[in-house]
Amino acid sequence: MKKAIVISALFFGGLYFFGKPKVESLIKVYEAALKKLKIEFGSVSNINIKNSLLTANVVLKIVNPTPLNFGADSYGVATLTKLTFYTHTGLNIGYAFPNLQNINIQANSTTLTQPIPVQILMNANALFVGLDLAQNTKDIKVVAEVTAFSQTFILQ
Repeated sequence: MKKAIVISALFFGGLYFFGKPKVESLIKVYEAALKKLKIEFGSVSNINIKNSLLTANVVLKIVNPTPLNFGADSYGVATLTKLTFYTHTGLNIGYAFPNLQNINIQANSTTLTQPIPVQILMNANALFVGLDLAQNTKDIKVVAEVTAFSQTFILQ
């Protein structure tokens, strides 16, 4: 029994000693690749205004210029937690909190998300945002917060 415990301790100690640097290296590679992802505005549908609240569904384009796949082989470590939308002049349009985890982003490709519900409170700022959007709806900027490896990454 004592021999089995010693052998187990040596096995798991060796596994930790030799495996930890490889895992840390892999995490650094994914962190660097995650910082290179770009989020772009795709399309909007189901726009509805009711009780001073604008609701819509937004589809985003996620551009992965890296040779790494995200999704299945990242084992759900990354979560798209927050989206902030801006007009082309920088006015804040609103926020969404999609909490998406199951996004599969292939290497060197662009992926479309499923429609994400967005709610925007119609306040005094809404007039300025509306005027801004009337001039240019093509250049809506999206800033995304992705949580991965116990860190928050900002993607623009």
